[in-house]
Amino acid sequence: MLSSGFAAGYILSEKDVAQVNTGCDVILLDKEKEKRAAGQLKKLKKAEKAGNGQQRYDVYFEHREQVPYKSERLNKNGVAIV
Repeated sequence: MLSSGFAAGYILSEKDVAQVNTGCDVILLDKEKEKRAAGQLKKLKKAEKAGNGQQRYDVYFEHREQVPYKSERLNKNGVAIV
C-alpha cells in the first residue's frame, strides 16, 4: 500500500464519500501488521460491492509516507473520517 499508493476495498457510505475530496489528508492502517501510512487523497474509485451490498472503494493516494503506528477508533467498516 505504501509503495504503490493504492489501498483496495474500503467500505465507504455516501456520507463518507461526500466528506472527502481530492487532496485531503488520508491515513491508512494495517492493524494486523501495526503499520500506518499517511498521504493525500488522489482519487476514490468504486470497486465491487461487499457481500452485504455496501459499496467498496479503492483508495489512491500520493505524497505518502510511513508514520509511527497509532491505533484509531474506526467504525464497523474499518473507516474513520476525522
